[in-house]
Parts: sequence; C-alpha cells; structure tokens
Amino acid sequence: MYNIVGAVNNLRHGLAVRSFRAMGYFVRVTNPDPEAGNAIMPHQPKHQPHPSVIDPDNIPETFATGPLNIEVTGPIAILTFTHARNDICDLMAGKQPPAMSAVVRARIVMPTEALGALRDVINQIIGASAPSSITTH
Repeated sequence: MYNIVGAVNNLRHGLAVRSFRAMGYFVRVTNPDPEAGNAIMPHQPKHQPHPSVIDPDNIPETFATGPLNIEVTGPIAILTFTHARNDICDLMAGKQPPAMSAVVRARIVMPTEALGALRDVINQIIGASAPSSITTH
C-alpha cells in the first residue's frame, strides 16, 4: 500500500487520482484543513451564523440631520452624514439670520455589496412602499 496523499492534494484534479489508482497504487485523499475540501470532493460552504455584536470602544451615537451623500468608487462605498449648524461667530454677534454650515459628522466606508443589505434593512424599517423624498443630484 503506497500513500501519495501530499501529491494528490497538491494536484487538486480527479484525473491524477484515477491515474494513480490505474497504476495500482492505493490513493487516500485527505486534507489537514477540512474547510478547504479535497481533489475528489470540493468543500461545500457551510452557512455561517452572524457573529455576536460587541462594542468594546463604546462608540457614541452621532446626530446627523443635514444632507447626506453616498459615493461609490469601484468596490468601495462611502456614506457621508452631516449636521446643519449655525455659524458661531454670527450667533455671538447677534446676526440674524446666522449663516448655516453642513458639518460632516460621520463617514462610513463599506464594500459596495453591503449597500444592498443596508437597503434591505431600511426597507424593513420604513416599508418598501413608503413614499420617498430623496432628491437626486
């Protein structure tokens, strides 16, 4: 009995297994990493449950009522959230009405594919049939 486990695992092709068997060798296909599969039976992905959510840095909530923007550049999406604020100099000087600025409060960078999941969550919260007040630029 001749064991050529390493050679077969490295080839990753069923033809090699059949060839070695045709030459009279015993072929046992094993793989030290069961998640990677093997030459005969590729690994079937298992459903992975969502990991538990932790917040070790105690990230604060951010209030953002101003304009927002979504920029998609290749595989990356950047969500920018703002909050409208009065100009502090105008307020202190008593100027009416004070100038307003949209101050960036948060930027979230995520893979573009995650936008679909974000859309699904928003639709579940507000309902897919809710009227939209989104303005396009």
